[in-house]
Amino acid sequence: MLERGWPSIAVDGVLDAQAELVTNPGPVTSTVEKVTGAAARTFREWVVDHSSVFRDTMRAARIHEYGDADVIRYEEIPLPVPDPDQVLIRVAATSYNPSDAALRAGYLQDVLPVERPTSWAWTSPARSRRPEASPARSPRATR
Repeated sequence: MLERGWPSIAVDGVLDAQAELVTNPGPVTSTVEKVTGAAARTFREWVVDHSSVFRDTMRAARIHEYGDADVIRYEEIPLPVPDPDQVLIRVAATSYNPSDAALRAGYLQDVLPVERPTSWAWTSPARSRRPEASPARSPRATR
C-alpha cells in the first residue's frame, strides 16, 4: 500500500483493523458458505493459508561460515512462518555492534553457538503486527 502511494496513517489504520480481526473475528454467518460453498473461517486461518500470496521471501544478510566480513552474503530466503505464540516483524533498520563481528568471526561459538547459515539482529527497530502491542508502537523489537 505504501508503494502505491497510500498515506502511512491510512496503511496503519488498515493493518490495525485487520490485526484486530485476528483476535476478535467478526460474526460467522452462513452467507460465506452459501456464496463460496466453503465454511467461513477466521481471518487468522485465511492469512495462514494465503500469506505466501503477499510475499514468501525476504532479504537477509547471512553467514554460512565463520570469518571476516567477506563471509557475509546478502540472500533471498523463505519468509519465516511464526508459531501461534510468536509475531513476525518487519525490520525497519539494523545496526552493527562489535558483538556481531565476534559472532561472525567465531569467537563466541563456545558461548553462543549458532546453526549456520544464520542471520542475526540483536536489536532492530521494527513494527509489530501483534494487536496487543503498545498503542505507542514501540520501535524496538528483539529476537
